[in-house]
Amino acid sequence: EAAAEAAAPQPAAAAPKAAAGRSARGPQTEAFAEYYRAQKIVPEADWATFEAALRRPLPVTFRMNSTAAAAAAVEAALQEARAFLRPTVPKNGGAYAYTDFGRPVDAPFELPWCRGWQLGLDSGALKFSNDPVLRETRDWLVRNGAIGLLIRQAVDSMLPVALLDVQPDDVVLDMCASPGSKTTQCVEALFAKGGVEPTGFVVANDVSPARAYTLVRRCDALGAAAARLAIVSHPGQSLPALTHGCDGGGGRRKRLVTKICCDVPCCGDGTLRKNPEIWQRWAPTFGKSLHSLQLQIALRGLSLLAVGGTMSYSTCTFNPVENEAVVAELLRRTRGAVELVDVSDKLPELPRDPGITTWKVCGDDMRWLDTYEDSQAIKNKKERRRFRKSMWPPNAGGYADGDGDAARVLDQLHRCCRIVPHYADTGGFFVAILRKVAPFPEEDVADGAGAQGGSDAQPAMTGRPVATRAEKEFRARQLSGDALESVRASLGARSKPFAADVAPSLLVRADELPSPVWYAAPELAPLIRSRLHVVRGGVKVLVPGYTSAKSRKLSALGAPLPPMELTAEGATLLAPQCSRRSADASSGDARLLLAKPNATVALKSLSSVLRKELKKLEPGAVVVTVPTTKGRAPMSGVLSTDGLCIRFHASRGREHGPKAACAAVLKTLAE
Repeated sequence: EAAAEAAAPQPAAAAPKAAAGRSARGPQTEAFAEYYRAQKIVPEADWATFEAALRRPLPVTFRMNSTAAAAAAVEAALQEARAFLRPTVPKNGGAYAYTDFGRPVDAPFELPWCRGWQLGLDSGALKFSNDPVLRETRDWLVRNGAIGLLIRQAVDSMLPVALLDVQPDDVVLDMCASPGSKTTQCVEALFAKGGVEPTGFVVANDVSPARAYTLVRRCDALGAAAARLAIVSHPGQSLPALTHGCDGGGGRRKRLVTKICCDVPCCGDGTLRKNPEIWQRWAPTFGKSLHSLQLQIALRGLSLLAVGGTMSYSTCTFNPVENEAVVAELLRRTRGAVELVDVSDKLPELPRDPGITTWKVCGDDMRWLDTYEDSQAIKNKKERRRFRKSMWPPNAGGYADGDGDAARVLDQLHRCCRIVPHYADTGGFFVAILRKVAPFPEEDVADGAGAQGGSDAQPAMTGRPVATRAEKEFRARQLSGDALESVRASLGARSKPFAADVAPSLLVRADELPSPVWYAAPELAPLIRSRLHVVRGGVKVLVPGYTSAKSRKLSALGAPLPPMELTAEGATLLAPQCSRRSADASSGDARLLLAKPNATVALKSLSSVLRKELKKLEPGAVVVTVPTTKGRAPMSGVLSTDGLCIRFHASRGREHGPKAACAAVLKTLAE
């Protein structure tokens, strides 16, 4: 998925050349066909249809934000898009829109199981189209994607989290999270049940700090929901345990994680429709080189999982060496502590094949190797060392005689899911849902004993971490002392409720204010302050209303600094504490205040009722509530002697967000 999303679409002028590249055949494409035909991943009669589907560009798909808080805005956005999401097709047999090359575009259709939609054209054709309807569609996607009302994501990529069935009280770990579409899906699932306040949270991990920062930018659109998200950077196979307290025996720590999304690095040939260049470099060595890493990451994930929890293991490849072979070895090594969950009755709207139970392994020269011993007869030492016994099917060696492991594993492999592109016009994907039904044998070692091989030996809350680039970017501590009191006073919060409900969740990175103040959910805040290498934890709720250069200038002059400002997320999360610094705006006031992002409206232009409330307040941060179809919504305001301003703070790369946010709120205003 990371490789697929990183691929830039080709301009329209290059489309004919790209299309020719998709249909060209060479040694690599012939090897691809030979390898996968032998694996029988699809019936031989379906091979031509399967390959033809792989050579067509992947259509654009997206899902709408599923959080209860965004329901009104999502409804308004879909109503705005009704003309092109549910177009009227001409009765004369024409299409509702055409690409720049005159190809008719099929009408979009809804994907109810994921609250998504699939368009009738690919991202390249959409991006460079001059058709008025398609331009309007493109602008709508960009505008609503900027504020998190929709997320561009491949249909097959949505399956792992959908099958995990994340609940509001789940602690979710996304082990290989970048670029973040599955992470946002997990966070949204925590908030999907209206009226149920979530107590769970999501920890998203990526081994690369650079990709973790990409993940941060992707998750900015989550808004206040990101208070239940921490982004960390560790090798997946050596993630520290997420634990707390003691479970009452032997000093062992209780595992926190109840759901894991383990979308491991893979050769990515399931993304050929998005990345046709893979045709020219595909080789059977790709799968073999990643098998051991995939197994290590998945084993570590199962080790971190609480008993009774579930983990999705997924790849975007067709290769059984990276799919069923890894799952089979997980089942064998865990000795009955893990079982495959049958999800064949879940999401029947998305057709898929069961997992396979037999497959073949070949060398770099495409010669088939019946057993592991055959691979060790290869003369090339470098190639020989890439093979593992676990690459072969359970009935082809690597299992102890008479222990029943092969039969036990083979009986379960059909519970895996294979997505093939010609069934529902998707990419290729593999997913298996595993449930941990008992502790692993090595988990009998008490935390801190230093056990090896994927145990939970190291506690997550203590110990001195090794310094990394990621950790230096976000070393958080709890806000306290005079700085905490300054924040409380600026919000007009009452001392006891603030100290009990909010103070433990407020974090800062610098020693003293002015510095952005972050808020993390009470259940998540201790982890952010732990030995994890945190890239980002929680959301900003208070920021300086001035640049660092202006701060230095005012300090040098001895002038007082302007007050801190609430962010949009801060207004949502801290509104209950700000009752003494809040004001209710009418729909007419809201239209004035939201007519232009970050514009100050003179007090005399506001209604008399709102002016009366504001005159009671000192200049500074204020929560302004506006009437919407789902009740009053809190917004960040800044009161000054010049007037009142609704403040939107744009993050880097999302500069168009404030304008889109204003438009979204205006659409949901109640009269």
